[in-house]
Parts: sequence; C-alpha cells; structure tokens
Amino acid sequence: MSDVLQCVFGTLLGIALGAIHKSFDGTSADKARKGVGVLLTSVAGALFIVGATMLSSIVFLLAVCRLAYWWIFLLAGGVALAAGFRTLRQAGRLKKPGNPLYGIIAITGGIYFILYLAHAMAPEASPDGAGYHLGLVARYIREHGFVRITDNMYAGLPAAVEMLFLFAFAFGRHSAAAVVHFGFLLALVWQIYHYARW
Repeated sequence: MSDVLQCVFGTLLGIALGAIHKSFDGTSADKARKGVGVLLTSVAGALFIVGATMLSSIVFLLAVCRLAYWWIFLLAGGVALAAGFRTLRQAGRLKKPGNPLYGIIAITGGIYFILYLAHAMAPEASPDGAGYHLGLVARYIREHGFVRITDNMYAGLPAAVEMLFLFAFAFGRHSAAAVVHFGFLLALVWQIYHYARW
C-alpha cells in the first residue's frame, strides 16, 4: 500500500473509530443525528485523536495475541471503517468561507501540506526513530506480536504511539512513523483552525 493511501486509510480509520466512540457517549439518538454534521466538520481532529487511542489499544491486543499481520490489520481497519461509515456518511459538508483571506491561507497551507507530505514519505533517518521507534516495531511485525526483549531498555517503556507505528509499519514500512506524525499534525492544524473560528 502506498504511503499516501496508508495515510488516508489511517486518518479515516482514526476518525471512524472516534465517531464510533462518540456514538456511545450517552447522548440521545436525535441529538447525535442532529449534531453529527457539526461534530465531524468541527472536531474531526479530536475524533482522530480519540480514534487513534482506540486503534492503539486494538493493535496492542492483536500484538498480545500474536496476530500482528498486515492482513489482520487491514481486516480490522475495514471492519472499523464499515462500522463508522454510517456516522461518517451523515456528516454535513463544510461551508465555504466567505472571507478571501481564507483562500490565501488555504493556498499557503496547501503548499506546506505538499512539502511536508513529501518529507513524511521519506525513509526514517533519525537514530531515535530508526533505532527505538521503528527498530522495536520492525521486530514486533517480524515476530507477529510481542516478544521478550531483555537487551533493550526501551522495550519496557509504554508503547502507545508505537502501536500506531506498528499498524502503519505493516503497510508503509520505514516511512510509516513520519506519516503517522503527519496525520497528527493535520489533526492539530484542523483543531487550531476551528478553535480560531470560534
């Protein structure tokens, strides 16, 4: 799977899982139905973050069960997308901003988006990323789950984000970590934009 498709798949999966979580938060069905368009267009970044934590937990459980195969990740992601599709389908469309300044900001942001995406798809070059973050993830994917590692102190640290790297690494290999970071950057920009519009 190409890096761009992996980024889109991971982002949509995070939003879908967040939407599934939002549907179980105790609000009435009518309120949820009325507010879903506003919800997905204004806080899609927040849904992505909530969905990413859910995805991290799902990948952790799959790794514990020694089921860390790319096709199982693809199947689990497809099931989650299908379950979240109903909520995503009900989302309203974004309104076009009337201010011409938004066009200039969008063009500038688009240039930065393309530049950063190109750098995010490059192979990991940092010693920390290659040695710690992706080194352990590569071993987990080779072993199809967690294994006992006694010679690396980093293997004992909590691995919440590494589970997202593990999911992405199954499809995108070494550029996957940077693409995961890119998805979080997009969520941050989206949230800042909507906070500024308040």
